[in-house]
Amino acid sequence: SRHVVVADLETNSFKCEVVITKKSNSVEGKSEPDIFLSNFPCSPAFFGKANMPNLATSGGELVRGLLRPPTPGSELGCRPPDGASPFDQDTFCQVEDESTADEVVQLVRRGGCNFIRKAENHHRNEGIIVINSKPNELFVMAGDKSQSRPEEDCSSDDLPVSVLVSGQDGDSITKLLHEEESEGNYLVYANILLTKESDEWIEFPHVTGSKEALSILARNGWGIHAVPQADTEKHGWQLFITQHNKRA
Repeated sequence: SRHVVVADLETNSFKCEVVITKKSNSVEGKSEPDIFLSNFPCSPAFFGKANMPNLATSGGELVRGLLRPPTPGSELGCRPPDGASPFDQDTFCQVEDESTADEVVQLVRRGGCNFIRKAENHHRNEGIIVINSKPNELFVMAGDKSQSRPEEDCSSDDLPVSVLVSGQDGDSITKLLHEEESEGNYLVYANILLTKESDEWIEFPHVTGSKEALSILARNGWGIHAVPQADTEKHGWQLFITQHNKRA
């Protein structure tokens, strides 16, 4: 399966994945595990609970919610859903009762407004999945933290988990959701997993970083080791092709 791994310069690395499941029928009142439908690679945002400093502190994030398709007439997510209150920076962080949150993961499309506005408009949701306009491209979504309120310890870091999927994968997720709904199954869930990479369990590509170097290892036993060259005029990186014996 495909994976996206993000890393910082403090040796932290996390895998980003969206797993789509559906509710299974319970047997004699017993709760059964969800049925796996598909999984897709994603890239996390630089804001909200999915940003790297928050992940390094929490050790990762796992959110689960009913998957909702892009809202007709508001596919870009640039305005709050019907019936929802607009994002209020003065009251957002004062809401501590998690029961007021919507256990929903909302699909929105890229464009029309910046990424952090999309998250603000859906601040009551468990998570937001942004579908890129380009079919095969992923990147880390940036956000403007100018609205943070340090005196209240309230900032864009408190927004829901937001991730990006490629346009092709986003269309596949939407199609899968519509197919399930056409069969009368409206309990389709999106599970957003941001899990910490460890030396005990290796998945490739394996990415680690520090202030001294960045290492990317591939499954075929080869990798790239990058060292910053601060003493050069262009402050570039020196790349080394390496071999390794790590196994999945």
